[in-house]
Amino acid sequence: MTLHFENQTDIEVYGIELHLGDTSSTVVNADGSAIAKGDNLVIEILREDFTSAGHTSFDLYLLGDQNGKNRMPVDQSVNIDFIPGQEWHFKVTGGKERSAALHMERSIGRTD
Repeated sequence: MTLHFENQTDIEVYGIELHLGDTSSTVVNADGSAIAKGDNLVIEILREDFTSAGHTSFDLYLLGDQNGKNRMPVDQSVNIDFIPGQEWHFKVTGGKERSAALHMERSIGRTD
């Protein structure tokens, strides 16, 4: 399963950190540069990352510095179902550090 996060914030963001059950994933630019507005960050989720029977929630954090020490929680926790091959598309919006919000845009099912 693939999760896409489009940065639509006016916040200086250096990456995202996703917490899903006992698992966490972080995405940053390889050169350490800030994530540009409009950039799409992608996280692949495996079946073993889900601790429940296919339905779980995740929390998302924006990384406000290159070291990942300035973590800003995104306002909304999202519930998703694990469906192999499923794609979930989200936008992260906000203008101030404490106003970042997550919006589900769409879900695309398997094509095979």
